Amino acid sequence: MTVSWGERWRSVLGGPDHELARRVRQGRATYRSGRVSDVRLAAGRVSARVQGSRATPFLVEVEIPLLSDEDWDIVIDLLAGKVRYRARLLAGHEPEGLAEEAEAAGVRLFPTIDEIAVAAGHSGESPFPVVGAGVWEAVAARLDSSPFPLLKLRGRGRERVLRDIARRRRDGEANGPRGVPVEEIDLLGWSSERSPLGAIAVPRVRIPRTDAPQLQVLGDPEGWAGALSAADLFGPLVAGGAAEARKLLTGADEVDTADDDPRD
Repeated sequence: MTVSWGERWRSVLGGPDHELARRVRQGRATYRSGRVSDVRLAAGRVSARVQGSRATPFLVEVEIPLLSDEDWDIVIDLLAGKVRYRARLLAGHEPEGLAEEAEAAGVRLFPTIDEIAVAAGHSGESPFPVVGAGVWEAVAARLDSSPFPLLKLRGRGRERVLRDIARRRRDGEANGPRGVPVEEIDLLGWSSERSPLGAIAVPRVRIPRTDAPQLQVLGDPEGWAGALSAADLFGPLVAGGAAEARKLLTGADEVDTADDDPRD
């Protein structure tokens, strides 16, 4: 199961250090109690004001490294190359699987705890101050509803990322295979056969004993809530369509049956 980007961000501060775990819990409580305000994201840095015990809130800055141009080339290639990534990104959702695929290509979208620098002038807490954990949670909350805060922190905001994806797709199309010029299109080829149909070898059609066996093997799709199973509901439609196709193909109403393996 893919971990959400918000939870992935939170997990960066996870680990066996009990003191760190305590401060992370306190930081999350600080954020959830409304004491983290004026959160601002920029490339490589997030700043916020955290209300502590004194009247004036503390100014806290958390810095993480930017991705290199070479790393961004890999990320943009992945986003431009898969429709599902682009669709989810355009809808404001995290592209599920992108972080894992990028990591397999050598690019970590999420920083490690060793790469994080926290400036909270009042505090000398180590390994990670409570106020820093509060700001970290503020970013996680934003990632729960949008992927763009992470991309911005890593160096490129929403408009830049979408623009880079569009440019990469245009470049790919320009360098891709060219279509057939209009003047070379054989118009008769759209309405008449190019060779005698009788010359086409038609394989012997064998009917499995179970209607729509592939549906039986696949089972119900995730989230299915129908009174009937997917196989029971769609099986007759698939079997009926297959029977009509066989009639057109063979010109006969009956063909051989066999105990075909539904996985074939």
